[in-house]
Amino acid sequence: MKNKKLLIISYEGSLPLLFDKGHPIVNPTGGAAIEEYELINELVQKDTFELGLISWKGSKKHFVSIERNIRLFEIYDKESKKSIFYILSLLLVFYKFRPHYVFIKGNNISNYIAHWFSKFFGFLYVFRFSSDLQVDELPLAETKRHRLIVNIINFVFGKKLPKADIFICQNEYQASKLMSQFNNSRVHVVYDFINCNCNLPEVKPFHGRRYIAWVGRFCKEKNIPLLYEIVRDSPEICFKIAGAFSGEIHYDTSLAIDNLKKCGNVEFVGLLHPDMIIPFLSKSYSLLMTSFVEGFSRTILESFLAGTPVVLTSKIDPSSIIFKNDLGEAVPKHEDLNKAVKRLLKRSDYS
Repeated sequence: MKNKKLLIISYEGSLPLLFDKGHPIVNPTGGAAIEEYELINELVQKDTFELGLISWKGSKKHFVSIERNIRLFEIYDKESKKSIFYILSLLLVFYKFRPHYVFIKGNNISNYIAHWFSKFFGFLYVFRFSSDLQVDELPLAETKRHRLIVNIINFVFGKKLPKADIFICQNEYQASKLMSQFNNSRVHVVYDFINCNCNLPEVKPFHGRRYIAWVGRFCKEKNIPLLYEIVRDSPEICFKIAGAFSGEIHYDTSLAIDNLKKCGNVEFVGLLHPDMIIPFLSKSYSLLMTSFVEGFSRTILESFLAGTPVVLTSKIDPSSIIFKNDLGEAVPKHEDLNKAVKRLLKRSDYS
């Protein structure tokens, strides 16, 4: 018998669409959304908790497949900023649902609301960090106005926020940063996971592969200008790029995409459904990652399942997994990535 209630506060706009098999994925679906999707699916199947989910208004129609197993609270508009009405709605959900656990992942004022009222409502507050950048920018504040509010709250309460009963992070770098600020017993490393209940493609021999793959959202953090430099300086290598613009479009990113489209050794394959990522990677020599910052990229796990090595910088190699296990090339600087790609293509143990 289920006697514990878990409330998940989600800000992943594309999450409901992943539950709606009849709906096309028209916007980039980041690894965080897919991870949240698989977490909810697993909890629904285990039937351990009475589940509650906070999502955007109008999302309920997409949850038909699991609506009997989950209680939905549509309390915010996907495209608008959070307001005092949202805060009051969130408190009303706490009052009505009476959760034993509240799980939040991401950067939002809800982090602070959950902390302030966790003792009042008697729930355990679990916060999940989804990138190294969130850890580097503690205390969390997504806008100047948000930062001002946080500073005022910190002054009034006399302590640094956010607080949580449990912090879950993705890698050892995040854990070390958090342990320097919070009690070590509250910090736990939980590596990203992937659901393998699918038909995996046969691992192709290296000589049967045809291109270098790049997968991601076209945004500033993915360092697409560097990708253009690598492609430009490697005309003998074929590259395939899977992704689309997401969020604010920066000039440097847009210019780099325009330049990549002019390169004869590049093919844009568009926005791939999550189910198509592993087959796409299975035909590539390597996954190339050019990002400035990551946490534990889901695409790395997908590459492992495809039997495909990964080329990236040490900074985004989660807990040095690639380096320690010789699963590709992890180099100190972004400037070394081009040579790393060419070096990998010549490795006899891969070919």
